[in-house]
Amino acid sequence: MTAYKIEPELLRGTPRILKRRGSGAFMNGCLFVFCAPLTAIGLVVFLCLLYSTVSLPFQPILPAQVTSRKRLKSAGDLTCYMTYKYRYNTVWLHNRQIVSLQDYQTTKVGGSVHVKRLPPFRDEQLLMPNGNAYPSFSALYGPRWYITVMLNICFATFLWASWIPPRRRKALVEHGVPIEGSIYAKTEGGGRSTSYKIHCQYVVQQARKMDATIQKEEPHFGTMEVSNAEYKAAIKGGAVTVLYDAQNPKSSLMGIGF
Repeated sequence: MTAYKIEPELLRGTPRILKRRGSGAFMNGCLFVFCAPLTAIGLVVFLCLLYSTVSLPFQPILPAQVTSRKRLKSAGDLTCYMTYKYRYNTVWLHNRQIVSLQDYQTTKVGGSVHVKRLPPFRDEQLLMPNGNAYPSFSALYGPRWYITVMLNICFATFLWASWIPPRRRKALVEHGVPIEGSIYAKTEGGGRSTSYKIHCQYVVQQARKMDATIQKEEPHFGTMEVSNAEYKAAIKGGAVTVLYDAQNPKSSLMGIGF
């Protein structure tokens, strides 16, 4: 249940269409405009990454030759580099890769290695004669999958939050069934900023599943966050107007400030 500023005349009889936008419409619109293209880009990157991962075993392996080796020692750690060249179509390409000390010692300058190119990101793996690959599959794809999945989840969540809930609230304001509820509790939350909440109950007449001609009273409960003034004005047992969805009575809005 969500608090919503509702025109008082909408609560008399069948609600009429709301002419004005609800609170937060501008911010929700900005959030949607910001997240929609990012979600689309994230989806494209996800599909490219999926294609690259699935096609990895089927990529051609190209012969390469080691052109130089280098060892660097920094803060007690030894890093071994190996530079190699290979021919791709009609172009000679050069690259450098970090390898283990064992592969560094066993592979001399001029030695033969292999390279596997990974589309569509133009990455490549250096394949050693003993079967080692640099970078490894987990090192190459692990961080990318993690970042891509997390960003897609975040953007999709923001996109959903900026589109679906506002639409539901608007539908309730325009077409919801008005009913009177009662306040049964008030709570005040602490933290950095104090929050004020009002808890209410409303009863809806619903048809029984076995016999639609028999009506039963079904209680529903909801909570809304209000301002300090509204919190002080509300009293336990006081009336509050609720707009609920006739198809799903649990989905509702409270009208406040009347």
